[in-house]
Amino acid sequence: MTIRTAALFILLPLAAQAGPGAVDWITTHTQQPLKEARIGSYDPDGPIIGVDSLTYELSYSWPYIDVPDGPADFHVFFDDETGRVSKAALIFSDADPSCGKDLATMPVDTGTGAFLDRKAAEALDRIATETGDLYGGFMEPQIDGTHSFAKFLKLPGGHVFPAFQTGWGDGGYPVASLHGSDGAMVAIYADFMGKDADGNWLLPTPCAPTEGSE
Repeated sequence: MTIRTAALFILLPLAAQAGPGAVDWITTHTQQPLKEARIGSYDPDGPIIGVDSLTYELSYSWPYIDVPDGPADFHVFFDDETGRVSKAALIFSDADPSCGKDLATMPVDTGTGAFLDRKAAEALDRIATETGDLYGGFMEPQIDGTHSFAKFLKLPGGHVFPAFQTGWGDGGYPVASLHGSDGAMVAIYADFMGKDADGNWLLPTPCAPTEGSE
């Protein structure tokens, strides 16, 4: 594997599902069989970042990604052979992707990742400052010790964010966007297990300069 530096839901066979275009794109562009699960709807409060929520540092200049207004669907793709989380995505529309962008790298040091908006990032920083134990005092009680998890974690005050196990554990993982033929952002996703047996990352065809406006 090239290094770039369970939750409780019913997993249906992909052939039986009629999902958004981004779901089809991710599954058809990955050689290994995947099982996909829609975790729920998420309404981010502005731009988001892909990070390890247990090692996030507020002082770092993170590459926040502008995303469409309104709710997104949080989807996770499990490797069928191992049950590990292969990819995690926020999908903003049902449109078919035609291109995309390699946006950032998600640094992972605890085998877990997350999509955070600024509100969630600031709340996690407060918890870390007050307790010094983000895992034992915040994450562990909500995941019940589950290794291959994918779910919304709830912050004090009720705000939530998508969190997940990363299939190959620690490392640097690509965060990319998918765009429709009109240039609108369709989805963003993080890839943790690659697209093939050689460990090549799942990355979209780059959008032309006139496409991909967000």
